[in-house]
Amino acid sequence: MARKFLQEAIILLLIFLLGCAQTGVRPYAEKYKGPKKRIAVIDFEVKVPRAHRKIGSGMAEMLTTALYETGEFVVVERKAIRDIIKEQDLAEEGRVRKETAAKIGEILGAQVLVRGAVTEFEEKVSRGGVGGVLLKKKAGAGLTTTSAYVACDIRMYDAITGVILEATTKEAKARSVGVVLAGVLKTGNILGGGFSTKTPLGKATRGCIDEIVNAIVEKMETVTWQAKIVKVSDGEVYINVGGDAGVRKGEVFEVYTMGEELIDPDTGISLGAEETYAGKIKIIKIEKKYAIATILEGEGFQRADVVRVPR
Repeated sequence: MARKFLQEAIILLLIFLLGCAQTGVRPYAEKYKGPKKRIAVIDFEVKVPRAHRKIGSGMAEMLTTALYETGEFVVVERKAIRDIIKEQDLAEEGRVRKETAAKIGEILGAQVLVRGAVTEFEEKVSRGGVGGVLLKKKAGAGLTTTSAYVACDIRMYDAITGVILEATTKEAKARSVGVVLAGVLKTGNILGGGFSTKTPLGKATRGCIDEIVNAIVEKMETVTWQAKIVKVSDGEVYINVGGDAGVRKGEVFEVYTMGEELIDPDTGISLGAEETYAGKIKIIKIEKKYAIATILEGEGFQRADVVRVPR
C-alpha cells in the first residue's frame, strides 16, 4: 500500500515537472500585413568540437521555415542559395565576407542576408532520487534530469552594400525530468515503468531559433522595403514583386533613379549609389510574381529604378 502511494506521488510530481518544462507559444504568431521584404539564410557554421556539420544546415532550415511563418518576409529558396554559394566556392568554411555577402544578395534579389555560427550545442543527463527514495539496481524510484543548451552568433548583412546591419548572440536552455518506478537507467533512457518527453536539445534549439527570429523581425523594421522596375510599356510600370510579396491593388509607391555606384577604393565594397526622386506609381493589377502600376507623378522611369513605400 505504501509503495503504491509512493508511486502515485512520484507520477503526480513528474507531471508537474514536465508541465513546467514545456515551451511557450511563439511570440511572432501575429501575421504581418504590409509588403514583404526579401531575406536569405545561409547555412550556419558549426564551431562546436565534435558536433556534426549538418547541425548548421538543419538550423538554417529551421530558421528559414520560422521566418516564412511570420508572414513578414519573402524567404529565398534554400536550394537557390546553395547553388549560388557552391558556384562561388564559398560553402566549405562559411567564407562569406562583406563583399561576397553583397554579391550573393544581389544575385538572389534579397535585401538582407543572414548567416550564423553555432557556438554551443550540448545536452547533459544527471540522475538522482525522488523524495529521498534512491534508485537501486532493479527496484526503487528515481529521476533523471536532462539539460540542454544551444547558442548561436548571428549576423545580418545589407545585401546591396555588404555592410553588417546586426551582430548578436542568441541562446536558449531546456530541461526535462523522467522517472523510473522500476527498472534501470540506460544511456539516458528510462526503462521499466518510465515516462519521457521530446528531447530537451530539440526544445533548446527551437528556443534559440525563436530568439533569432525575434531579433531579425525587430531589426528588419528599420530596413526600408524596396522593389525594382522590370519594364515600362504604354504608360504602365511593371515591378518585380506581386501578390506573393504582399503587394496590394491601390497601393502607392515612390520611384527613385539610381546613379553611379560608389565603390570604396580601399576595400572594393559598395557604398551605395546616389539616387534621384523620379515620381509615384499606383498599383492597378496584381499577379503572383509581379505587379502592374500606372504613373501618378513623374516621367522617364526605366528598368532597374528602385520602388519604395512613401516616407
